[in-house]
Amino acid sequence: METEVEEPEITCDSCGLTEADSGCDLITVDDGETHCTSCLNCCESCSEWYNYQDNRHWFPDICGNCQDDYFMCPMCGNVHHFDDSVSSTDSEETFCSRCANRHWEYCGDCGEWYSDMDNDQCDDAYRYGINDYSFKPTPIFHYRIEKPSQTFFGFELEVEAVHETISRGVDIIREHATDELLYLKGDGSLNDGFEIVTHPMTHDWAMEKFPWEMIEKLRRAGYRSWDTDTCGLHVHASRTSFVDRSHLWKWTYLINKNNKECIELAGRNSHYAQFYGVKPTSDIVLRKAQPRERYVAINLNPKHTVEVRIFKGSLRIPRVKTALDFMQSTIEFANKLTIKEASVGNTWGLYRDYVGEHAQRFENLHLRLNADKLTDSMS
Repeated sequence: METEVEEPEITCDSCGLTEADSGCDLITVDDGETHCTSCLNCCESCSEWYNYQDNRHWFPDICGNCQDDYFMCPMCGNVHHFDDSVSSTDSEETFCSRCANRHWEYCGDCGEWYSDMDNDQCDDAYRYGINDYSFKPTPIFHYRIEKPSQTFFGFELEVEAVHETISRGVDIIREHATDELLYLKGDGSLNDGFEIVTHPMTHDWAMEKFPWEMIEKLRRAGYRSWDTDTCGLHVHASRTSFVDRSHLWKWTYLINKNNKECIELAGRNSHYAQFYGVKPTSDIVLRKAQPRERYVAINLNPKHTVEVRIFKGSLRIPRVKTALDFMQSTIEFANKLTIKEASVGNTWGLYRDYVGEHAQRFENLHLRLNADKLTDSMS
């Protein structure tokens, strides 16, 4: 008769106790070893048992299969899932949400966390590529090769983020234009916005090639320019637009002499664009006086351009096109006048006739000059 051999009781590979002796279940883990539950760790993420080893596991309560999804908050020292993590934009640290709320600040505009808001890390230039007000890149000229010109314009359009965040506005602009066409600047006169600054363009290139739908999209998204107390539309013309000093004098005389008509067309009478009169401006053009401050209707301070600051900002496409039409048409018209014609007579009436004769080129300006009431809203 054969003697039955009693199989040895299974014991824990760690403590050597049987299930009966330890009072704990024995479990075979993924490495093939068997351990009692008192010698194992239970993963807080997947609830699987595992044999914790310092050289294999980062956290005592998270198994090796799950540990890539967790981190230790350097502030509180607790282990958290990355779903509960917050990273700061300026310090590049990662905290748990509780510690972030206690020690950092959240910017509702850009949707990012910052460890030190006192240092103004969340300014436009840092977060969105909105440059400082003094930013001035090398100009990139845009024109039709088959139609060369010495007359270039660039505009500065101020925009407020009234019903949207600044970041969304920047995204819209970047969807339609690159740095070769325009760039963005901050402006201390704005409440919560930015300034769109274009590189130099000829009038015909701008009318045909500029991404005008970008401006309309900004308006529809909730940005405003006209319905604000802060926004203007400034247009620069290259000094090469004027054949000589006489041409520049006639042009400034035309605008200053007809300041009431220009104010109506521009949509505002602002202390940022004051009309100082015919003689003071003429003296500057003729070099009898130094340029005044830049907050004048015609700013003659820039070395390579002259700036007209009279226009009220707008996100209506016809309004912006009207400003460019005005610049091109007044420069052309002034060059046709004699000194005597420029200084006497009904120059505004003659100018309107000139625009009418070229109504196809200056379509938006022509419509504005012949509108019963020059108004605008929600832009």
